[in-house]
Order: sequence, then C-alpha cells, then structure tokens
Amino acid sequence: SEWTTVEFPGRPDTAVVGRAYPSSATPSERPLALRPRHPGTRHSILLLHGSYEEYDGFDAPVGAKKVAPFSRSELFAAGFSWAALGHHHHVQIVSDDRGRPRAAYSGCATGRGLDETGPRVFLKVTLNEEDTRVETISSDARQVLDLSVDVSELESREIAERVGAALERASASPLDIVRINLVGTQTYGSRASAALASVSGVAHLVVRDRTVRPASETPGVRTAEGRFIADLVARREKTVDDTGRRVIDLALSLGRDALAGRAIVPPDAEES
Repeated sequence: SEWTTVEFPGRPDTAVVGRAYPSSATPSERPLALRPRHPGTRHSILLLHGSYEEYDGFDAPVGAKKVAPFSRSELFAAGFSWAALGHHHHVQIVSDDRGRPRAAYSGCATGRGLDETGPRVFLKVTLNEEDTRVETISSDARQVLDLSVDVSELESREIAERVGAALERASASPLDIVRINLVGTQTYGSRASAALASVSGVAHLVVRDRTVRPASETPGVRTAEGRFIADLVARREKTVDDTGRRVIDLALSLGRDALAGRAIVPPDAEES
C-alpha cells in the first residue's frame, strides 16, 4: 500500500511510481492527498488504482462506493508525465487545460457483462517533450451490445426486420454478444420476443420484452381485471427499484392471462 518507485528496464530516463491494494478491503483515503515522491526522471509514470472524481463512465461510483478517490487538481499537482489509472471499466482520457492528455483509464480489455458494451481496447501512449499521443488498439475481437428497439404496433415480420436493421447499424458481428430490449406498445396477449426466434448473425442473443399495452386496452375499474390492474399499478408507483418494478410488470402480464383464461407462459429467465 506504500508508494514504490521502480526503474524501467533499459530506460534510465524512465521510472514508474505506484501502489496497490494489500487486501480486499475498500480503501477510502485519498492516495494523492500526500503527493508521492517524484522520481526525477525525464519520463515519470504514475500507476494508480482508484476513483477519479470526474469519471463519467457507466460504472461511475457514488457515495461510499468511491475507492481511493482523487481529484483533477491532485492528479496534475503530482507532476507526473503520465498517470495509468485503474479501477473503472470504461475508457476515459484526462486532459489538462491545454488539451494535452495526462492520464487515462483503459477500461476492461474484454466486456465482462452486459453493462460493459462496445469495443474494448488497449491504450498506446507516446510521450515526448512537446506532446502526448494516445492511440487505441483493439483488445477483443468481440463486443457486447445492449440495444433498445421500438416495436410499437409492429407485426412479427416487421419486428424481426427492425431488429435486424438495429443490429446492422450497430455493426454486430458473428462473434458478438447482444441484448435486445423491445420497447413501445404491443397489443395485449402478443409475444413480441417470439418474432426473434429466427434472428441470427451473432454469437449469443438475449431478448428482453419491455413493451407495454396501449392505454385504450385498459379495462374499466369496475371489472375484476380492472381492479387487479389498478392495484398492481398503484404498487408499481410506490416501488423504487428496477427489479421490483419488473416483477410487478410480469405479475400484471401473467395475471391478465390467468383472468382471461389464456395459457400462462412465464418468460425466460432475465438478467438484471
């Protein structure tokens, strides 16, 4: 956990100064509050695992989840040629007021879940006295895609065509892992996800049906179905977490099928 300086092999003009986590405990202290000793070499690399306070990726931490936090001013005041940052999973380059790159998160080299979407890269950083150049190098032949497609009032064939067009726009390849979120309105009793059974061209496809029923299909509150719907909608409005709301949405769909005497077909298991 202490700052350590290591000379770069074969480069006496370069040194790396870094620190690591000694345990699984989440450090909350500010690692740059006391500046690490500068190695005095022409090129100095800071290796730091922690939460940059202006990081704006999808996995940006909040509150107590900030790990070893540090600010922009603390980062630049340390005076290193470059800071190689770790902890967050998406690429973010930090530039100074002159627009010169001074630090970066390279992100995960491969998408580990459906929240780590898009191309994954390594960063190649070239340092010299006048400028710093940052280039990206692909680190994974596949990518994870999370796409939303509006299928309002569409029939099965049209749904498949619209999803196919969305995959094409996203440049989906046969190696990719894709989640399709179907949104918009669909007639009650329809199964929009069933239209995608024949969709191919990717390594793995996950479909989430998030369609809702048109307002005109809502039965009156004097009917059993209408009271059932009103009760669950009221519960949904009081539910703050996404998982709880999704459970209520599923209960609404399956409950209406049961009340109408239709076959009850639970959806496939879903990831959060």
